[in-house]
Formats: sequence, structure tokens, C-alpha cells
Amino acid sequence: MNKLSKIFLGIIIILLVILGIMTVSYFNMKKVAIENFNQVLESAQEKMNLYKKISELEEKNNTTNMTMPNSNVTVVNNTVSQNEIPEQRDDSIDIDKVTIEVDKNSITPTSVSIIITNNNENELTYGEEFKIQKKIDGEWRDLNYLPNTIWNAMAYITKGNSQTNKKLNIENYYGELENGIYRVVKPVFDGNIYSDEFEIE
Repeated sequence: MNKLSKIFLGIIIILLVILGIMTVSYFNMKKVAIENFNQVLESAQEKMNLYKKISELEEKNNTTNMTMPNSNVTVVNNTVSQNEIPEQRDDSIDIDKVTIEVDKNSITPTSVSIIITNNNENELTYGEEFKIQKKIDGEWRDLNYLPNTIWNAMAYITKGNSQTNKKLNIENYYGELENGIYRVVKPVFDGNIYSDEFEIE
């Protein structure tokens, strides 16, 4: 056998070996794929059976209560609709239950202290802004703010069934008050809250 024939025979042997390896690999992969497919089918069948049992139990117990035998525990079946909206918390405030009282010992032409009483269960939220009204000819009239008046964007809270003391710097927003009868107006989310009247002499 010459050299060329030996080379050709060697190539054929190598090709046969490669073909054998590929054939074995193919059948192994096919076997693994079939096993995985069967496992998926079994898992899907188990889930279907479980879902069927759950559906049967739900139908059986839809409108009935179950009592555990030999025990004092009663399991009540409550069916909740998917479209049911959860109950929302009521954070509303009745401003008629909020009062503002002027501290009579704090009254000056430039400032006054007020006591905010919140008789609601919920907390009261309000800003820094306040107004001063003056009684003129028996009617309450708003005083004009000083030019370029700016209120800080701050939020204050008076908790439910509690009081808050707050000093109002009247001079910064109105200047010095003249003699007369006044009251404080506090804007809140649901309207205005009015204080009792006070006098500058």
C-alpha cells in the first residue's frame, strides 16, 4: 500500500469516527429532549388537576361556611370580586369643628397669637397665609396686604382633637393696625376659619 492510499484510508477512518460520535450525540440529545418534553407534560397535567380541584372546592363552598370537626374554629368563606374597590380612608375635615381663638394677652398693633382647636378625628393641614378683617360700619372687610407680599410655601398640621398655638406677625403683611375691631381669617383646604374678634385700642 503506497503512501497516498494510507492517507486516504486514514481520512476515511477519521470521518467514520466523527460520524459515529455525531450519531451517538444526536440520539442522546433526542432522548434528553423527549424526557424534558414528558416532564413538561406531566407538570402541566398536575397543574390542571390542581386547578380543577380548587375550582371544585370553590364551587362547593361558595356560599357556605365550614366548621372544623372536633374544634371551636369556624372557617367562613368570603368571596371577593376582582372588581371590588377597597374601602378608602376618610381624611375629610369638618371646618365647623375647627375654631380659632385670639389670645387676649397677646394683642398688639403688630402681632397677635391665636389658638387653633381641631375637634375632628382627622388632622387639619393649613399653610402660613392668614387674613385680617376689620369691622367697618357693622360689616367685616378684608384689609389690603402690603405691596409685594409673599407667603412661604410651608404646611402646618394640627392633629385631631388637639390645639396649636401660633403667633401671627401682622406687621410683615399689613403694617401696624389702627384702632378698631378685627378678626383673623385662616384659609384651609375646605374653606375659611374665622377667629373671635379682638380690639386694638
